[in-house]
Amino acid sequence: MNNVDLQFNDWKEIIENSLGKTEWITVYKSIQTHCEEEFLYCALIAEKTIKRSLEHTSWDLTIGNGFPGFTFHYKNEEEFAEYYRYSFPDNDIEPLIFSRSFNGNKKGYKEIAEEFRYYFNLYEDRINNKFISIDDDGDEEDVILIEDGKIQIKLKYLKEFLAVKKMYLALFFDIKRYSEKTLEELQIKEYNNEVKNDNYIYSKDYGVALKNNIKIWGRLCGKKMIPGLINFKPQLFKGKNFEEFIIDIDEDGKEILYICDPEKLANYFGKNPEAPNFMTPVFFRKEVLSEYYSNSEKYTVEDGILYCDGLWSLFIDNDHKDYVIVFLGYLGQSLSLKAKI
Repeated sequence: MNNVDLQFNDWKEIIENSLGKTEWITVYKSIQTHCEEEFLYCALIAEKTIKRSLEHTSWDLTIGNGFPGFTFHYKNEEEFAEYYRYSFPDNDIEPLIFSRSFNGNKKGYKEIAEEFRYYFNLYEDRINNKFISIDDDGDEEDVILIEDGKIQIKLKYLKEFLAVKKMYLALFFDIKRYSEKTLEELQIKEYNNEVKNDNYIYSKDYGVALKNNIKIWGRLCGKKMIPGLINFKPQLFKGKNFEEFIIDIDEDGKEILYICDPEKLANYFGKNPEAPNFMTPVFFRKEVLSEYYSNSEKYTVEDGILYCDGLWSLFIDNDHKDYVIVFLGYLGQSLSLKAKI
């Protein structure tokens, strides 16, 4: 405890440089030890509210608040009730983490905003306390990690969500540290100052605490604003990168490649007459199916077809002695971006 940094030089570096820029963002934390208390929380804040929020270090949303409810006011001695989804006028502040409690009858827990979970269609892995994104190829990626007293969200998902909402993420922090030494013994002058920048504000102060051998405490409190993706543009359909495959050999023995995009291939009805036909055969070595056979939980190989866990299927000719044959158009029509054939 004697080596506790009551000037918070470590947190000063984090706030001013790395906070909100790492692969994983801690959006909730509640850790208490003998020499330190660390609380982190967050909220979604409309851009119009940022300037007002950065005028003070206090949190704009405290843990346990932000639920739907009514506000009451009087006009001409008559009571009026107005419903707010997040208990804030104009919904300019929204919770991302809800702290659920049930009057002590049931154990409380933290819950991620439904809109975030639904937007990315996240699967809840209750056994491992995390939420997962599953792509078109069936590959999984952790998006939210939940531990005792800590919740983390992967930055790239958070930044996209902020862009969609046209809001900022306010990361709140409140850290207390305790020392068995006095300020004089620590060679620290009395301080009570505030630091402010375009996207963060925090204050440092101290107090006397004569109990349990603790003589002094230091506190760091404030917030930092994290923006969403710049120039984010929603797409009706996400673009698909079509690969090129060898379809022939030219007169010099060089391989001729062509893209498998079905929209750029010819058919028997006059479409793209200068392009290879949709039904152009592409030849692969038999070994190409080894990965699919070895991963039978995800892939199924049958006579004439390859399945990927119900996500996509591909018609193939796997009866040939030396090759697996697939029509060029089917490769573009059926395979996901990560398929390895």
